[in-house]
Amino acid sequence: MGFASPEYLFDASWTAHRLSPLHHSKDHRTLIGNEDALKTFAKRLQDVLAGDVLRGVQVSLGTTGADDALAKAGALLECRWEHIPTFSHWKNNPEEDGEDTSIEPKDVLGVFVTIEYENIAYRAVLLAGPDGYTPAVTDRRRKQSTHLPLLLTRMPNMLRQTFTQFLSTTFDAYCSVLRLPSSFLSATLEAYISSLTSDETSAATSKAVLEVALKETQLTLSFGQPISPALKSLDISLPRETMSAFALRGANNETSTFSTSLSQYLQKHLAMNVNLNNIPDSNDKLATNKHVWLSKVANGAFVLSTEGRFKLVDTSSRHKDDSDEQARLREKMVTASQQIIRSLVQRAIGDDMAT
Repeated sequence: MGFASPEYLFDASWTAHRLSPLHHSKDHRTLIGNEDALKTFAKRLQDVLAGDVLRGVQVSLGTTGADDALAKAGALLECRWEHIPTFSHWKNNPEEDGEDTSIEPKDVLGVFVTIEYENIAYRAVLLAGPDGYTPAVTDRRRKQSTHLPLLLTRMPNMLRQTFTQFLSTTFDAYCSVLRLPSSFLSATLEAYISSLTSDETSAATSKAVLEVALKETQLTLSFGQPISPALKSLDISLPRETMSAFALRGANNETSTFSTSLSQYLQKHLAMNVNLNNIPDSNDKLATNKHVWLSKVANGAFVLSTEGRFKLVDTSSRHKDDSDEQARLREKMVTASQQIIRSLVQRAIGDDMAT
């Protein structure tokens, strides 16, 4: 069993979930760095998906019309669980496909699950984080479990339910959709902008970097029913030049942040009192944003929504000339993308940097 590239995380729309520790002491001491354990649980999941019995309960994915996607998928071919190396380990130690090699837990980003049917393959990722897996050593019970707090799934609802039920039944784990507050979306966008522009020497280069990296940006505002029963959401589309202008106003301390800059513009020109950070100021103790909130951020680098939808855009092939400047920009974008994953993991644990 080989490794799955961390690049598989890009250019795919995921649903994020919070996952409690996976308990497996009766079967294996650990999942991370243990190829035998991954093969064992891949086989068990395949048996469940094929309609076998799990602890006396029949779990079958028959094509009863409940899920058209599965009805068109064809026969189940294979289920694979593979380690995902961290970005740094993969860059420094590129592996050949199918090569069986050992890996240290500190170099493991997570576990990549592939469910392959005749006509399509569905995927899930159990993530420890870009900094690798660090097993708990203080709690005896935790020594017999593996904590991969962020679960990403890309599969139809029926298959997703069966997969999360498998995790719950097999590992005594709890799984729930990871809801992301407006403040998390706003802080993630702010952090991405800061990561791209922090070491640029001039406003002109910062502007160019942002316009190449983020392209057009779309922000979606959602409204509570008491405010606007008929209007559910409003999209704000920012051309790349406008996006960079608002971002650099914050960077140049004309305002504190991009979100503040845009909020001030909306209030002045559209009479919309929207706090994109969703943090009440001294004159708004009740937080007016309980009725209007930022529900989605989409740009040329990533997509995030309050419902837990998540996507990272692969920018490695955006430029072909391989100049030093563009290679540096790609490296900065990969680093910023890793920070998004890190923040999602921290959010799943409950110790998030952006709340």
